[in-house]
Amino acid sequence: QVFVLTDGQVSNETQVFDLVRGACAGGMSRTFCLGLGAGVSHLLVEGIARAGRGTASFVVGGDAEALHVQVLSQLKNALQPSLDNV
Repeated sequence: QVFVLTDGQVSNETQVFDLVRGACAGGMSRTFCLGLGAGVSHLLVEGIARAGRGTASFVVGGDAEALHVQVLSQLKNALQPSLDNV
């Protein structure tokens, strides 16, 4: 499993999504993405998670407890088996 934490945005989202999709193509890995702060690109975070068959979540502000909750949630999701061909 791959975990991506980002607080920004990029100008080449499509290339990033293609890279993630290719890396996860074998079905043995998934990508989970956590967006941090008000300026994070929702398109980027959700696109990475979708391309990597994982989940996306966001934490806005500096709330350490909210970050802790989201990180634990992502870890729990990663421990669950993925459903394919449903």
